[in-house]
Amino acid sequence: MLALAIALTVTSSSADAVAAFKRGRDLLAKGSTAEACAAFAESHRLDPALGALINLAECTAKLNDRPRAFALFTEVLAWATRKGDQPRIAVARERLTFLRGQLGLAVIDSPAGVTVTVDRVSVITGQTVPLEPGTHVAEFVSRDGTVETRTFAVNAGQTLSLSPQALSPETKPLEQAPRGVVLEPAVSRLETAPVQSQPAAPSRAGPTATLLAGAVFAVGGAFLTGWSTDVWNRGESQRRGGPLTVTQATYETAGTLYPLGLGALVGGALALAGGVLWLMLSR
Repeated sequence: MLALAIALTVTSSSADAVAAFKRGRDLLAKGSTAEACAAFAESHRLDPALGALINLAECTAKLNDRPRAFALFTEVLAWATRKGDQPRIAVARERLTFLRGQLGLAVIDSPAGVTVTVDRVSVITGQTVPLEPGTHVAEFVSRDGTVETRTFAVNAGQTLSLSPQALSPETKPLEQAPRGVVLEPAVSRLETAPVQSQPAAPSRAGPTATLLAGAVFAVGGAFLTGWSTDVWNRGESQRRGGPLTVTQATYETAGTLYPLGLGALVGGALALAGGVLWLMLSR
């Protein structure tokens, strides 16, 4: 029964995630970009999937939140690379290349034990932080509570190495976008190059149906097995001189149905396990 409860919970979350995904696509088609982003984020929270993530990244870019879009497309690229999803790898690389020309990057390089925030957002050493061009504030806090605050500026296409000791006005960029290149606005570019990705729902139809069928068989088999066992035990009690509580026909029917119920219970449990595994592998 524990497996059944887990499977039903997984199925419910997956169904809610698919519904949120479809709602996001509908909202995006209607031009309700902010609401669509919230729906995609909800879908990804309920059941993390690459389709929901890449649509959330596109939606975020349409809102012109370029640093967050860059971070989301970076996650998309890593996930798509692990799955070998070449179309989405290509989309993520194109978006990152385009956004890279409009953002500055700060590579965090701080000693162990130093807590770092950039514009009051916590970051970790080794992290690459996308930033809008302009002035930003980094704060380094050592284990003994010593605080070092640095104000720095970053240009579009520029990458800075950010550390308590190295950050200064004369810090040289690690790389710079080519001069004289005019980049079109992010929103315009994204609108003219829509992502050709389909919702993840179709790939989950099979495992979801398997889970539902397994649940039905498991519940039915458990009920039938329990009823047959009860009738059989009462019949055996009658045979040993106990009170008459079942008829001979009912007793014989229970003996016939018990193996059928047991088979349905076992088959349902196996279907549930297979459906859960299938669902996990299809993400």
